[in-house]
Amino acid sequence: MGAFTNTLSFDTTSIQLYQQEFSNLQTLSRYWTPSAYSKIKTLIYNMHEEYENQENAWEFAIATFANLLMLTAIRSLPKRATPLLENTTESMVFQKVITYIADNFESKITLDECAKLCNFNPSYFSKYFKKHMGITFQDYVKSSRLEQAKWLLLTTNISITDIAYQCGFSNLCVFNKLFKQETGVSASIYRKM
Repeated sequence: MGAFTNTLSFDTTSIQLYQQEFSNLQTLSRYWTPSAYSKIKTLIYNMHEEYENQENAWEFAIATFANLLMLTAIRSLPKRATPLLENTTESMVFQKVITYIADNFESKITLDECAKLCNFNPSYFSKYFKKHMGITFQDYVKSSRLEQAKWLLLTTNISITDIAYQCGFSNLCVFNKLFKQETGVSASIYRKM
């Protein structure tokens, strides 16, 4: 990170406490308060601006915003109704699915293929996912795609049509409908805001 480094240091116990704290937060913005959403959006935007401009001490600024982002998350984001599993073999297998969705949201993602990743039958996997994530599998995939679309709207000049397809939506009408349901505004208004 150049001349500047993050000066905060934590002992092992503190790190474990914070990891547990983060694992129990609702990371999907649909569950956040408008105030939390605004704070987090502003911090991410500021980090992006610092990276794009790379003015004097930009690394230090990004580290500062990252620390503020963690603090805001811990203090402002709601907790999950059902905490995620501890670091067990079962939860590590389940993490494969979350990673798979994050890496492939632009493609067609089925419950069957994700169940196979965990060696679960689809029916059990569907119930398991809902229990541990507090959201259905399909809603999670949809929310992941919408979160990526929001990010692209804020940080790029890519057309809304291209963003919809890049985020795995089958057509623009579906994207527009779901985006407005999620945010209350159209994608073009969201970008202007």
